[in-house]
Amino acid sequence: MIISALLGAEQGGCTSTTGSVSGGQGGGQAEQPQGKTYGQVIGGRCTQRVAEAYVSAGRVRGYADATCREAVLNHSLTVILDKRGPGGGWDEVSSNSNHLSPGKGALKKVETSVSCQPGFYRVRMKATVEALKDPNGPDSGGAETPGAVVNKEQC
Repeated sequence: MIISALLGAEQGGCTSTTGSVSGGQGGGQAEQPQGKTYGQVIGGRCTQRVAEAYVSAGRVRGYADATCREAVLNHSLTVILDKRGPGGGWDEVSSNSNHLSPGKGALKKVETSVSCQPGFYRVRMKATVEALKDPNGPDSGGAETPGAVVNKEQC
């Protein structure tokens, strides 16, 4: 997982605090979760989805993906994993970004994770899309999941 994040960073395509990325022009390494996903269309060009936090291989994971229906000049996708803090607010515990533009119709995946600890987690996604002919400038948006409980037994 860390190797794929480092490869993306060498290409100037991603920044990560722990995670893996895939996309740009091809398939990927991120594991697609089986839980509920939440989506958003930005400017009618791309669909971004974010999935509820889930546990796999001893880690709490956040996942987002994007598919563009037309070629885009720039595309940035960030997934953020938050954990509810003792005071009731959300604390960012991990994030990962991929700034490589996906090919037309290709699935771009971004995942982030932390060591599994019981708690209440949510996943947020932020995206920016700029088309080749974009008179009004780039479109941006985001989505977030409701919180998901991670129990000690899941870790």
